[in-house]
Amino acid sequence: MPHSVSEKAINMKSVLFELVKRKDEKIYHFLEQDKDLINCQDENGNSLLHWAVFLSNVYLVCYLLEKNADANIKSGNGQTPLFWAVCTNNIFMIYLLNKYGCNLYEIDNKGYNCLTISVQYNYVLSFFYLIYLGVPITHKDFNNCSVLDWASYNNNIFFLRLFSTFINKLYSIHLSKPSSILHKAVLGNAYEAVLYLILNNLQSVQDIATDDNKTIVQFIEENRDKIDPRIYMFLKSKKAQRLCKENNKEKIDALYKPNGTIGPYIIKKKKNLSFLQNVLSKYVENKALLIYPILVLSAYLYLNIVYFAYVMNNKKKKKKKKKKRY
Repeated sequence: MPHSVSEKAINMKSVLFELVKRKDEKIYHFLEQDKDLINCQDENGNSLLHWAVFLSNVYLVCYLLEKNADANIKSGNGQTPLFWAVCTNNIFMIYLLNKYGCNLYEIDNKGYNCLTISVQYNYVLSFFYLIYLGVPITHKDFNNCSVLDWASYNNNIFFLRLFSTFINKLYSIHLSKPSSILHKAVLGNAYEAVLYLILNNLQSVQDIATDDNKTIVQFIEENRDKIDPRIYMFLKSKKAQRLCKENNKEKIDALYKPNGTIGPYIIKKKKNLSFLQNVLSKYVENKALLIYPILVLSAYLYLNIVYFAYVMNNKKKKKKKKKKRY
């Protein structure tokens, strides 16, 4: 019994996807015979271009794009080939897709854009290149999470440090929930991220952090059994409370000046300060640093006083001995 046209098409598609995964050059023969197969998709909605990008098959990617393959074709989860290029940290594939007019601002079915994916996978090169191409850091997914939230949740100190070097005040991205980024670090039990955010005056335990308008202190009290004990103890400590209460962020920001850009974002660097200003800036950033010079000075004064008392005592003894002789 002869196969129907639809069965033949399904069989051909399965053959094509098998060939693309094996990087078999026979695929070009079939595509030349039927141009309609250029944008065919597998059972998960992934196209030939998706797989060619993922497998870094440069020749096939160029061939498909030259044959007018849809650079913005979406898979079953809403991801375009660009997402797959980012998932493999393949800068050249990002460059190729962008050259052929892919949409850099597409989002998938979770609201993630390509920049979100690069931070989730900790792909620094892809992140910088996407920023250079103009993809916004301020994008939020369907759960209202930005790349800062994801870096915090994943305990990614590199990205948290990077975001703090921008003058654009990215840590104030959540206006109604100023401590939302700290909240994500607590949810992810990201101890180092919690320390970094508090010690650098980037987030506060006293600000609103959750959708139901609770502060971090209230949240950790209600969810203590789910939170890393180290995080609980630190956020409840007098040191954390004091740092958040003092809030020296504006004073610290005043010590920096613009120093170039990455895409639309301005990078800052520390101003050239005098010795006295440097000392004062260190004091503003961390008052605990004053303990060391104070200890040294106290020890110096103590030793001098002891030495002076010792010398004076010896002089008195010598005078008494002389009087006894006479």
